Amino acid sequence: MKIIDRSTVNAFDDPTVAKAIERTERKKLIFAGLSLEVCAAFPAISAVGKGYEAYVAVDASGTFSETKRQTGLLRMLQAGVIVSDYASLMIEILRTMRCRRWPCL
Repeated sequence: MKIIDRSTVNAFDDPTVAKAIERTERKKLIFAGLSLEVCAAFPAISAVGKGYEAYVAVDASGTFSETKRQTGLLRMLQAGVIVSDYASLMIEILRTMRCRRWPCL
């Protein structure tokens, strides 16, 4: 995996990042960020606008105040972003994966 060095706040504003996401051909994306209301919210909202299912792991994202956290959550929910916690999202991924070795989960 190649690390993409970027300086944009919204990952989707960087064409290299957007193209890398498109190349995966996946339609479900999970986001987390240093700041929930910006680093996770902005790309997740953009993803929904581009037709992706965007999930944000709230407990894997930081924030600078409770007010910022609450407004970020409201903004994402209004835009159609699915908010959840890290563990629930990981269990969903495991549930939908094909079993590659025994024992299957």
